[in-house]
Amino acid sequence: MIFAILLPLVLAIQILTMPRQTVGTDSSAIRLVSANLVQTGEMGIPFSRKDELDPSLIRLPGQFFVENEARQRLYSRWGEMNTLLYAIPELFRHGTELRADDEWMMWQNALNILFALLILIYFILIGKSLKASSFAMTMFVLCCFYGTFTWVYLRAHSYEIFQLCFFLGFFYHFVGYFRSRSVKHFAVAQIFLLALIHVKTVFIVLYAPSFLVIALESKKLPGKIRDTAYLGLSAAVAVASIWAIGYFKLGTFTLTGEPPLPKGWDSPWMVRAFPYRLQDYAIGPKSSFALYFPPLLLALGFWPRFYRAHRREAILLLSTFVIFAGMMLCYSTWGEWCIGPRYFLFLLLPMTFPLLTALSEIKQRKWRATLAAAVVVITVPFVFLYWNLNARPIFSRHWLIGFVAESRSDDQVELRKYLDTTNDFSIILGLNHFLAGAEHFNPVDAVLGGQSPERAAVGRANIRAKFSEVFSCNYYFEFLCP
Repeated sequence: MIFAILLPLVLAIQILTMPRQTVGTDSSAIRLVSANLVQTGEMGIPFSRKDELDPSLIRLPGQFFVENEARQRLYSRWGEMNTLLYAIPELFRHGTELRADDEWMMWQNALNILFALLILIYFILIGKSLKASSFAMTMFVLCCFYGTFTWVYLRAHSYEIFQLCFFLGFFYHFVGYFRSRSVKHFAVAQIFLLALIHVKTVFIVLYAPSFLVIALESKKLPGKIRDTAYLGLSAAVAVASIWAIGYFKLGTFTLTGEPPLPKGWDSPWMVRAFPYRLQDYAIGPKSSFALYFPPLLLALGFWPRFYRAHRREAILLLSTFVIFAGMMLCYSTWGEWCIGPRYFLFLLLPMTFPLLTALSEIKQRKWRATLAAAVVVITVPFVFLYWNLNARPIFSRHWLIGFVAESRSDDQVELRKYLDTTNDFSIILGLNHFLAGAEHFNPVDAVLGGQSPERAAVGRANIRAKFSEVFSCNYYFEFLCP
């Protein structure tokens, strides 16, 4: 029954709110390698095709591509699973150029819709295993899919959607193995984990919480030995595949299988980053968990109940969070170019499962109704905010920073501070109002400050015309744009 309710609902929302524009930079570089793979059958872009690439992608060697001089090829810096998945839309496109076009956009949207449905299916399977009610699952999907920054990445042509899908698949089958002792569950879980690692190598750390669950959940020694051997074999395959692919792309062996940093770059891992990242994820205006995934706050109070009722699921999630957070808090960036704390996207939805079970398990009707009302209260305004946010390109805030940098305003420092310390919702709401005809928008007002009313009016009209082109509607069906 729940499949009959949620599958058509999510399918309709995803089709209706498809994006019109693609995501650039990292994803663009991966798509170019995928296009070349489909067109030539080779994983690397030949140096002879460099003139077909955007010069900004190859200006700094090593930023977007691994350059293999011996093979005269450019390889993606990211996991090859991304390359293979982005190749799917290319199979249906008839172009021969290394670029995205309208035909490619439609097939990429179709791929995103497929992954959104896979995420939903695995969420429902997990919900059923947690004995969640249909009502609770419906509330959870509306709240956590469309009232959080998850919605941004269900639409965006970026690899975060793959991470969320593969992690949910791994979580369901790995926990399911201890429930059913079916080796098929274990094997499928390891396939998902391997796919996740080849989206981004950092996910190899998930073997640590996996070994912890085995240590705590396998009751008898022979079972512990068998499960540890299974997982050890899986880890060995993962490491061997990382080394093999790394050697193929780099032409040399590296311990991590990763290419070296571009010349002049410092290591992104640094302990001194800890207090800054902690502040970003706790109260940062553009990256805090509370602002970009508010249901997590509601879920926190139900974690003790969740741990008692679903111990192995809780151990896997908590240990994953502790290990991953420990790493990301020592990372030099939280992913500023995109929206929200995207490095944690794969984990924040599962970390909210205590809210799902609470909506199902609270017996007193009054308290269950109160919790449901709280979910509605935090969902409705954020759905509105994300509807506005999704209406503009994902890099809008950074393009506004570029606009400010190009201006001759005396308030550039203050403007940059405004754009750096204001959340995405406020900036995009202001931009949408300006594009709809509002007279004032902070960056525009500052740039036009000090001019006569007549000259300012002309300048404002020119800027609005330019912005209407640069920040064009990012809904495929434009009637949705605010």
